[in-house]
Amino acid sequence: MNRTWITVTLIAASLGAGCGQGRVIFNVDVYSFLKTANRDTVPYYAPLPPGVPDTIPVQTVNLLPTGAGSSIVDSASLTGLIAFVDAQGTGSVTYQLYIDTARAVYTRAALLTVSSGSVSPGDSVNTPISLNIPAAIKPFFTSTKVYIGARVASTATSPPVQGRARLTALQLSVALQDKIF
Repeated sequence: MNRTWITVTLIAASLGAGCGQGRVIFNVDVYSFLKTANRDTVPYYAPLPPGVPDTIPVQTVNLLPTGAGSSIVDSASLTGLIAFVDAQGTGSVTYQLYIDTARAVYTRAALLTVSSGSVSPGDSVNTPISLNIPAAIKPFFTSTKVYIGARVASTATSPPVQGRARLTALQLSVALQDKIF
């Protein structure tokens, strides 16, 4: 019983700390959605064999409670880490992340592009992700759900290049202003 009350108290304190002047902050572990769906890794090839997709199927992320739609997004940011693990050949890899309120995420420009730099067989290049989300995209985060997708492209300097781009962390932080409840 004491554990329950301690947990409730900690949750209330953390919500209260983030809610100064009518603001609330949501931290969403986007990586956990992708990992659970086995979509945290995208294979890459150069040249891309016929019929091999360079994208993951679009994933749905449930974000905010109902009623947050009238809020204003003060800030939104993404942080994380991606590992480019090369198995064969040398070249470079680009990972792109797409977000939209419509399921057709790949028709919009990529929200985030991360490059591996040069990769060689046996390399595991860990690249940090850090993005303050642009103003045009911020209103997406007052929606109760968003759709995300990922695309990988590679270029070979010593073909064929083959490996995988694997997210190891991806956090979304959204600060809202206004009463959402």
